[in-house]
Amino acid sequence: MMTNYAQLAFRHLLEKCLVDDEPGKVFLPATPGDDSIWGEMARTLAETLNCVTLTDGEAFLDELTSAIRDTGVSRCVVIPPWESRQTMSDDLKKRYPRLDFPQIVWQRAAAVMPSDGQLSICVPTNLLSSESGRGFRTSLFDQHPPLLVATLADACPQINNRLHMAFRFGLVTVKTNAVQPESLRFFKATAVNDADQLNSIKCDFDRICRVQGGSTEFGYVVRDGLPPGSPLIHDLYSPSFLKEQKSLEVIGEMKRIDELFDFVPSLHTTHAARQLFESNAEGRSVVIDGRNIRQDGTIDVDQIGRWAADVGDRALHAGDLCFRGIGHFGKGEVVFAQVLACQLPAVASQSVVVLRRSKSVDSSDMDVLVAMLRSQRFAESIAARSDGGLHLLRGWFGEMQIPVPEAGLKLAVSNLNDAIGHFEHWKQQAIRSRSVLF
Repeated sequence: MMTNYAQLAFRHLLEKCLVDDEPGKVFLPATPGDDSIWGEMARTLAETLNCVTLTDGEAFLDELTSAIRDTGVSRCVVIPPWESRQTMSDDLKKRYPRLDFPQIVWQRAAAVMPSDGQLSICVPTNLLSSESGRGFRTSLFDQHPPLLVATLADACPQINNRLHMAFRFGLVTVKTNAVQPESLRFFKATAVNDADQLNSIKCDFDRICRVQGGSTEFGYVVRDGLPPGSPLIHDLYSPSFLKEQKSLEVIGEMKRIDELFDFVPSLHTTHAARQLFESNAEGRSVVIDGRNIRQDGTIDVDQIGRWAADVGDRALHAGDLCFRGIGHFGKGEVVFAQVLACQLPAVASQSVVVLRRSKSVDSSDMDVLVAMLRSQRFAESIAARSDGGLHLLRGWFGEMQIPVPEAGLKLAVSNLNDAIGHFEHWKQQAIRSRSVLF
């Protein structure tokens, strides 16, 4: 039988989370009869860890809280059942109107742990980074501050597939009922396909658990922790990324995108089906979808096939920036186009995120800001903040910061844009001259 090194790496993380004078426990759901993959993982953990198997499904919740109280553990790991809110009973939905099942398990388990205990739990990474989860994180981490965030999903599909096929997961340790926050450790492993890689990951994780500051090969320490509702994304707070962001201050004062731009409401084409038409007519606006925005920063008007009536304040203006709302943002894919006057009247669908410059931004500012939004630096920032997500969400997008240019840079960009315009004009003249030859 081939050795699954990713499983062994995951087990080592759990072992370190439970190191203490008294033995900790791992609480996990019973293996469904037809789930051989999860059974393999559970057997691997049980070889070295004190595993307690609880009933799968909603019964897991009450059994877990009772077990924590009865055993009096100060450290434990919880691997909850992967139930979606859609499959929860009506009673549980009513008691917890906005929480998914893993969030309920996390909240209930933390509440019954002793003061200054350590609860480690495997949760979908979207709970750690999504805007919809911000309120939950704020409430939970205000009382139970996080100590460790370890992610393996991007680089270790063997682990991800053996926990759940549908999403990536993170291992988070919180200090329960803590008097004051402590340092927060982030750890993100590379691929682990052989014994050497396994040993490297184990040694580095042991080290990041010991050090009080600085960074290691796969991790780093945030000494003062983070505000309770902050997204817990490894790349977002790494020393190298923060250094790159700091260097942007030489360009100008850093400001949030939602300070420099207003978000223009889009037209939800499903809800506004009666406003849509397949032909143009007086008073109708062309509907721009994400797929109409090309990689070269232009709008493909030839592929547009829908028009909308009565768009109101959703109408686009010349100069608006239309971003594809769906894409590979984790790879730094940022695709947007600037609306031209000749393309109006127009409206953006729900697959497009639209920015309109605020009154404080003049045309020379706008030239530099557009150049910045097209830069590799901004693509890297998007990749870090999106955490591999496929949707450009207004909440975190608006919080991102870009530099407001100084006068010298604005002049330089203006001159470069003029030069680009001249070259484009000469290019078109050369093409026409070549055509004359034939």
